[in-house]
Amino acid sequence: MRSCKKLLKPGGLLAFWVIYIAPNLSAERYASALGAGPRATSTRQRSYPEMLRSAGFPSVETADVTIEFRETVHGMLVERDRHAIEVRAVSGEKAFADKQSTLARTLSAIDEGLLKRSLFLARSPNRTGP
Repeated sequence: MRSCKKLLKPGGLLAFWVIYIAPNLSAERYASALGAGPRATSTRQRSYPEMLRSAGFPSVETADVTIEFRETVHGMLVERDRHAIEVRAVSGEKAFADKQSTLARTLSAIDEGLLKRSLFLARSPNRTGP
């Protein structure tokens, strides 16, 4: 985060989307979330707003887009199934089945409140010196 801040002009905006494990889960639910999320699902102890502020971003906004994330995952699952013959022909049976299974696990984890997705906006300070 500090490296990103260094690249921005004063007042510049950093924006990024993140899929992450919901906070305050039991160890068992955390493990379920970790297995259901993408490979890059964050496992950090601190929240993104905390990390951004500690990196020197005084202005941080968060928009929860978990509902839209759920709609996207559900849509992918349904459409891949609807076009299963064509997708299997391109990717093969095993790859198709593996992806459908992954999408179903992710959808279930979203529905159980284990996975979240947010948009983070962080503005660098207007000045870089005293």
